[in-house]
Amino acid sequence: MEKLKFILIDNDGISLSKLSKMIERIFKNAPIHIFSNSYKAFELIKAKGENSIIICNIKLPDINGIKFLDKVKENKFKNF
Repeated sequence: MEKLKFILIDNDGISLSKLSKMIERIFKNAPIHIFSNSYKAFELIKAKGENSIIICNIKLPDINGIKFLDKVKENKFKNF
């Protein structure tokens, strides 16, 4: 089974830190990519986001979290 990867998007640093630590305890050595805005996260997903679990806040400063996930889905990235 291929290793899980996580992409976390939230503008609240405390929430990101707590969530990241929880994921690290449960999924040892799983890569975790942390972003405070959706634009940089989207670029990573475009480049190499296959087999990633995306966790994002609904209230992001630059875009609604649901709209962001819709945007990811609409692009139909290869192997995603």
